[in-house]
Amino acid sequence: MIKVWSFGGPLQGRTFKNKIGSVFDTVVVLTCWMIRKERNNRIFDRQAKTSAGTLAWVIEEILAWYQAGFKRLEPVVLALGVLGALPGRTFAVM
Repeated sequence: MIKVWSFGGPLQGRTFKNKIGSVFDTVVVLTCWMIRKERNNRIFDRQAKTSAGTLAWVIEEILAWYQAGFKRLEPVVLALGVLGALPGRTFAVM
C-alpha cells in the first residue's frame, strides 16, 4: 500500500488520492487524538493502559465513529474485520 501511495502505482490519479488519502488522514488524526487522551489519563488520572490496551481503544473508537455514521472509515473497518482484530464483534457494512 505504501508503494501505491508513494509512487502513484496503477491507481494514480486525483480520485484515488482523495479517497484513500482522506481515510488515511482520518485514521492518523484519530489515532493521535486517542494517544493524546491516553497521555492525559496517565498524567492527570494516574491510570495507564498497556500498548495493546491503547490499540484496542483506538480500534473501538474507529468502530464507534463508523457506527455513528462516519462511513469514510469503511475500508478500515473491513480491513480490521479481515485481520481478525475484532474478535467477538459483529457489525453491518451499509
